[in-house]
Amino acid sequence: MTATGVGIIGYGLNLIIQFTYQTWFGSNDPQSILHAAARGGPLPFLLSFLGGAIFTPFGEEILFRGLVANALNRYGAFAGVVLSSIIFGLAHGVSVILPVAIMVGLLSAILFRATGSVWPSVVLHCVYNGANSIASAFGFAPMP
Repeated sequence: MTATGVGIIGYGLNLIIQFTYQTWFGSNDPQSILHAAARGGPLPFLLSFLGGAIFTPFGEEILFRGLVANALNRYGAFAGVVLSSIIFGLAHGVSVILPVAIMVGLLSAILFRATGSVWPSVVLHCVYNGANSIASAFGFAPMP
């Protein structure tokens, strides 16, 4: 239950980050293809939802929390939480996605460290990405 709530909070923070980014740097949406797929009808939406809200979070959390954060946790909370989140963000590229991915990484890493399990982080990431997919399908992507 906590992971779901944190995923929803993460989506709200995402909106703030993307609005701020858009205000400062203009609208350059590196994920426009994903938004278009979500709006492309039932089959493209289903495929993008499965890929973005189920398979991607599972793989990324196993890698970044299960392996990277777990290895860095040996060096303390800062390394386990902050450094793994920065690595997660950088893996998503340098664009508006960078601060958003770092924020999601921080939430996931904190949850991972608090629970000792990767599964709450997977749930959080699924909820976050799922909210983005659904918002895109209805034309509510934060950036045009």
